[in-house]
Amino acid sequence: MPDILLTLRAPLTAPIDASVIVPDRFAGLETHQIAVLPLWSAEQPRDPIPLGDLFRIEGGRSDQVRVSGDCTLAEGLGQGMTGGRLIVEGDAGPNTGRAMQGGVILVQGSAGPNLGGSFPGASKGMTGGEIVVHGSAGWEAGARMRRGLIFIGGTTGPRPGRGMIAGTIVTGASVVDEPVRFNKRGSLVLLAAREAEPSGSNPYGPTYPYACTYRPPHLPLILSRLRAAHGAAVTDAQITGLYRRYNGDLTDVGKGEILVWTGP
Repeated sequence: MPDILLTLRAPLTAPIDASVIVPDRFAGLETHQIAVLPLWSAEQPRDPIPLGDLFRIEGGRSDQVRVSGDCTLAEGLGQGMTGGRLIVEGDAGPNTGRAMQGGVILVQGSAGPNLGGSFPGASKGMTGGEIVVHGSAGWEAGARMRRGLIFIGGTTGPRPGRGMIAGTIVTGASVVDEPVRFNKRGSLVLLAAREAEPSGSNPYGPTYPYACTYRPPHLPLILSRLRAAHGAAVTDAQITGLYRRYNGDLTDVGKGEILVWTGP
């Protein structure tokens, strides 16, 4: 099935609500029907802008969508998607994949805050699917995540996985601020090696006590798939290596974990 290609006609000058760009919703639409879908701009918040005014559209009736151009100011790409594939050939804005239920989002650049996260006040964020960001991501990636997989190749902003219920976040960072607070059963994997902590110290505080150093049996499957299917920057040493495990968050159910690669 040919991809639908959306190409920005000109650089965005103000934030836009781009939450109508959802692959599974495009599957039954012709080009002219996609062109009239409403976008909302901070420059004229009372009047919708037809998608075709901002994007040149090629193709139709497909759940495989490519977005070309700098979308740093485009908010909500892939929001609530249940299937299909969305490729962003550059940077993506805030709330990419918010409340996502299925499918795949690939961001070849970086992404803004609340990647795969939740709506304000919602009890759940992402509940399925996969998000792969080759660059960095902003604050609260995977907030209130229920299921699914998020990979962030670069640095990750503060509070990733805040309020996680389950699911997995993998990041190329070695250090993140306030990781997976109030985590129930989710996993945060740090792929950049860190030196062992001095005896008796704990970088994650008393709510994430050190458990052991081992080879997690499930992790090679996840990391191998990320590399093979999505081109994620994962090495053989990270796939087969040892990880330090910290259990938590003990302020909640406490069945989650932080896994830190120990290096080659």
